[in-house]
Amino acid sequence: MYYSFPKWIVEKLVDQFGFEFCEDILKSSFKTYYPAIRANILKVPNDGNGKVKTDEFIDTLKSENINIIPNEDIQNCFWVNGKLDINNSESYKNGLYTIQNPSSQLTAITLDPKPNEIIIDVCAAPGGKTTHIAELMKNKGRVLAFDIYQHKIDLINKSANRLGIDIIEAVKHDSSIFKPELVEYADRVLVDAPCSGFGVIHTKPDIKWHRNENDIKELIKIQEKILSVSSKYVKKGGTLVYSTCTILKDENEIQISKFLSENRDYKLISEKRLFTHIDGGSGFYIAKLKRI
Repeated sequence: MYYSFPKWIVEKLVDQFGFEFCEDILKSSFKTYYPAIRANILKVPNDGNGKVKTDEFIDTLKSENINIIPNEDIQNCFWVNGKLDINNSESYKNGLYTIQNPSSQLTAITLDPKPNEIIIDVCAAPGGKTTHIAELMKNKGRVLAFDIYQHKIDLINKSANRLGIDIIEAVKHDSSIFKPELVEYADRVLVDAPCSGFGVIHTKPDIKWHRNENDIKELIKIQEKILSVSSKYVKKGGTLVYSTCTILKDENEIQISKFLSENRDYKLISEKRLFTHIDGGSGFYIAKLKRI
């Protein structure tokens, strides 16, 4: 009652993380959220190795009365200190940056795409991670981006055009349905799975009231299906990244543990568990797997 959370969520968090850690999570849901942006290395001066020239970029946005502070932990990520009106920002319209949660930016960085590779992003909309992947590839190679809704495919294409990206092929597709023509086709596959969203309650507080326990059970089934199908698209020796913007172990560690027990041709390379009260961004889970 004190933190205004449904009882079932609190019970689940206490069970998974303990009382004190659960209370820290609840407190963090009231934290003031400051937006973050990702500088577009395709358009912003950089050192040639993908690192933006920070001072020049800061000065460019300052000329539009946008004040930014570098995120010291994530390359080319900046916190916005004050107001950000993209409707009146020529830099935004010209594709110099994208608004993206810092934790979300770590997903494409973990995937570590390279120029001239083939990447599949199976749950791509609205395109933040997809365009980040293409930028890290220096706009060389091929990125297949799937989403189930056409209007979201349109959003991906709109973002790609603004950012000067032409290697993304956005396709309307339900990623729980197997595409045999893509078996062992991709160097890397990203599964940014549909989830409960309990890692971003500090930005979308209504989530805690719109979700129920049955939703979680259904989401777990969908995640499991998409992960299983998408894993078949990875080449031997390739990379599979599974990510969510939730903190529930049912959708994260337990999901990956089950997948690995059923797919002996994969091994876990790394896991990142991000919490707002510890890491400063949103709650995220990112698992990097390798096909062997």
